[in-house]
Amino acid sequence: MKRFLLTSAVLLTMLYGTSCLERIKKPFRRSGSEPKAGETDRAPKATPQVEVTRETEQEAARQEATIRRLENENQKQRLQLLEQETVIAGLEQQWVSHQRALDDVIEEVVRAKAKHSNPQDRARAASESAEAEIALDSLRREVSGAENLALAEAERLLARSAEEFAGGNFGGALFLTNQAKSRIRAGMDGLLASEPAERLDGETLFALPLALTLSKNSNLREGPGRDFEVLETLRKGAPVTGHSFKGSWLRVECPDGTSGWIHQSLLDAG
Repeated sequence: MKRFLLTSAVLLTMLYGTSCLERIKKPFRRSGSEPKAGETDRAPKATPQVEVTRETEQEAARQEATIRRLENENQKQRLQLLEQETVIAGLEQQWVSHQRALDDVIEEVVRAKAKHSNPQDRARAASESAEAEIALDSLRREVSGAENLALAEAERLLARSAEEFAGGNFGGALFLTNQAKSRIRAGMDGLLASEPAERLDGETLFALPLALTLSKNSNLREGPGRDFEVLETLRKGAPVTGHSFKGSWLRVECPDGTSGWIHQSLLDAG
């Protein structure tokens, strides 16, 4: 019996020692320590926050590219506008110069009439002035409040005629009245020739129809702008007649009667 108990105690002691040795042999890893040789670790996956940051940076880059493109287009449009304004300013200066020369000639004639004033011209000057006023009222109604160079010029000449009549220069008054009547006729002829279905706000009629030609192949558009529909494409050198303008666009009429709008940079004097 004693031998059996002794043997059992020895066996239990051996088993306990073996278990302790196995525990000692197992590696001990602290949290955050590097893996030992032979162990494999997978790469950490991208977190949702990193993916959102990458998408935001890509979107910001796309927006910057769009902004740069729009800035370049805006700069190009500003340069084109500057070019158009320069051309228009030059044309306006030419018109002012021609108008001043014409006014000088008219004033010379009026002064010459004053030196040879004839009382018999009084009744005729009064009659012609009354007719001119009636014709002027008709042109005002046709224009319907829109700007019209012929109307403005006729009003100015009739006002000048009234001054000369009051001063006793009946010959000069009659001459100025006839000049005004010619402007009124030109304005009415321009309205009849263009016959727009509806005049646009800011559209100004020329005092006289302009004979023009195309400086290059050009699109005839439905309205004064590149956003309007193209009615047809006209060849370089084709003749057209200008009747009015709005900004840098002219309402023109083709020989076959087709009417539309062409940018002024595409037109030359006929």
